Parts: sequence; C-alpha cells; structure tokens
Amino acid sequence: MLPRVNRGKRVFWRDMHAVTAFWLSLFIAALILTGLPWSGILGTYINKSATYPQGFFSFDPQKPESTIPTKDVVNGVPWAAEQLPIPNSTSGMSGSISIEQVMSIGKNMELAPGYQIALPADEKGVYTIYSTTADLKKQTTLHIDQYSGKVLADQRFKDFSFMAKAVTIGIALHQGEYFGVTNQIICLMVCLGIILVAVSGVVMWWLRKPEGRVGSPALPKDFKMVKWVAVITNLLGIVFPLVGISLLIVLILDSLVIRRVPALKQLLG
Repeated sequence: MLPRVNRGKRVFWRDMHAVTAFWLSLFIAALILTGLPWSGILGTYINKSATYPQGFFSFDPQKPESTIPTKDVVNGVPWAAEQLPIPNSTSGMSGSISIEQVMSIGKNMELAPGYQIALPADEKGVYTIYSTTADLKKQTTLHIDQYSGKVLADQRFKDFSFMAKAVTIGIALHQGEYFGVTNQIICLMVCLGIILVAVSGVVMWWLRKPEGRVGSPALPKDFKMVKWVAVITNLLGIVFPLVGISLLIVLILDSLVIRRVPALKQLLG
C-alpha cells in the first residue's frame, strides 16, 4: 500500500512503480476514458452517438435545413453541438442584421458572458452564437437567421442527451475546467504519476537486466493464459484499434522474426 524506501534500490523502484500505479489506477482510467472523444476512430463514433441526430430540431418549414454539421463551419462550439445541423437563412431577403443586433439577441437569450459570434459563411449562412463557459449548465449554441434575426436553433446543456451530458462533463474534467484549480491540480498529479510509473518501469528493467542482453522476462514453464484476461485483451484491441494493431505487430514480429533469428533471440531472451 506504501512504497518501502529502506529495502534496497530494486524494491524501492518496484514499489514506486506498483504502488503509484495502484493508487492512481482509477484516475488514470478516468483520464483515458474522458480523452476518448478526441480520438480519431472511437471518438468519431462517440461524437455521432452522443449528440442529437440530424433533424432533431424543428426548424420552420420556410427555413430549409442543411445537412452540414456545425463543426464543419464553426470552430470551438460546445462538444455536444458539433453535430448540430446548421439551418439556412431565409432566401430572397436583402441586408443582413448588424453585429450589434446579434449581440442584443444574445443578451436577450441570456447567454453567459464571454460568448463568441461566428459570421455567416455565405448568403445562406447563419450567425452562430456559442458559449463554452466552464459552467456547463450555461453552455449554449444559437443559430440565427442573418436577415430576419430569428433564432433558428437553440441548444443548451439541458437539451443534451444523457450520453452528451456525460461526455461534456468528462471533457470538462479532462481539461481541468469542472471545479477550478482543484481539478487542474488533480489532473497534474495524475500526469506526474503516469510519468513516474513509466520512468520507474525503465529503472526496474535496467537494474535487473542481464549483462549484454535486453533481458525481457521469460514465461514461467507452467504458464497458462487466463481465459478472462485473453477475452478482455481482445475486446480492448477491438475497442481501441491502435492497441489491437500494436499487439498484432508485436505478435507477428515475435513469431516470424525474433524466434527465427538466433542473434535476436539471444539478445532479447
């Protein structure tokens, strides 16, 4: 439960590795899970499943809905609004409303201070007002007709699905924004702990490796793969494709190269 500091270098570094990993394991898992929305493959599916499907918001029949998600036009909107389809402004009208009028709309809609305004991309585009305040309950995304000033879409935290709320809270925790400086200190300690686990692992290997060899640990003679461990490993390889690909590469190299080249087998054994 606590590192033994007076039992020699090998025991000390082993405990720094194992004890640190034990106490931080849940925090490390939380940091990994809350970072998944940014991942290239799994994050894409999370993004699509956690936000409202296309057509959820009822725009006026006179305001044809585009199929373009907000994230393709506006950078920095709240995560749950990235897939929100952008409606088109009314066609056949002349003269866009001013920025001052857009700001007045934002004030009337009680947006949290510090909101941002994205200008229409073209004659069919809309003004987008969005607030990414640390107070999640005040996160808002508005799409406004650039000609009439009518609010065509109004998405707030209370409108998010359960999944979207969970991911939004997770992102705030991951970025150290959910409960201020304390959140940032916890994230910092977890990151420093991850570094310590990695460094202590290298030191442990260096202290125990045989002279002139890499000294990778050999399997025990009576080793048997526990079935549930194999199942979990395979599932993680599927859920996290890069992990699965890495495991396959190591397996292929070990089976087809290292075991067939005596010099490599001697060096790594």
